[in-house]
Order: sequence, then C-alpha cells, then structure tokens
Amino acid sequence: MKKSHLPTLVGLVTATSLLPLAWSPQEPDRDMTAAQLKEMVVNLGYEVTDINKEAGKEKVSTKINKGALDIPVGIEMSPSKRFIWLTVNLGDFDALPQGPDRAVRMLKANTKMQPSQFYISDSGKIMMALAVDNRALTPSALRFRIEKVTQDVVDTKETWQKPK
Repeated sequence: MKKSHLPTLVGLVTATSLLPLAWSPQEPDRDMTAAQLKEMVVNLGYEVTDINKEAGKEKVSTKINKGALDIPVGIEMSPSKRFIWLTVNLGDFDALPQGPDRAVRMLKANTKMQPSQFYISDSGKIMMALAVDNRALTPSALRFRIEKVTQDVVDTKETWQKPK
C-alpha cells in the first residue's frame, strides 16, 4: 500500500467506528413508546392491568404464576425512555424478621442473579427489578426477561419470603 492512501484509510476507519456513538433516544425504530410497550405485552398473551395512565408515567402490571407463587410484574418506561423496568413488589422489609442479615443475603443474591436485583424502596418494600434496554426490543426478548425476573423471584424466595 502506498503511503498516500494511508491518511484516507485511517480517516474512513475512524469516521465509521464512531457511527454507533451517534444513537439518539428519539430514533423511532430503536425505542418504543409506553403505548407500544403495553401493546407488546398484551400481544405476548399476558393479561394487563393499568397501574398508572398519566402521560409520561404509564405503568402496567401482569401476574405470572410460577408454581405456588402469583408474581405481579410491574412494567414501565424509565423517565429517560431509554430503559424498560420490570419490577416485583415482594412485601414489606420491616415486617419480616432478620433485619440486617436479610439485607446482606439480598445483596449477596444480587451477584448470582444479575442483571436482576433486589432493592428496598423508599417506602420499605422489598423489590426485585430488571432494567431492559429500550432499543430494538423484540417480543421474544421481552418475554425472556419477564420469565427471567419471575424465575429469579422463585429461586430466591428463601431470601425475601417470610419464614413459615
């Protein structure tokens, strides 16, 4: 290769390697609206209940039965619209015994089930959550993630469930 072609080749490689960085959350073919998300969940065959209909804060819920558990999964857009949050309310943290030991077990469980995660809400609820990238999400990918977060609830029930 002649030296004279090298600067042109380097410029081309540099320019094309930056293209993925130009993604914008407003690209209509890459992210969904709350209405499209709800439609996708319904089209997957899940029964949907509206939790919040306020524009910009839309949230739906569906109940997934896994064995002896009916798991209510909240589905909503993040305020930035870049993520879809799947959340499960697992009850009151303070109402269950074991205090700090329970929190440590939940943190340790996070490493095994990531990207799902436990957290404790401002109102003291034990929550499980999974953030899903809102870019080119397919129905099968959404179903996989709903199944993942609900299976993680089942697999960790000794961590969050009230002892019998």
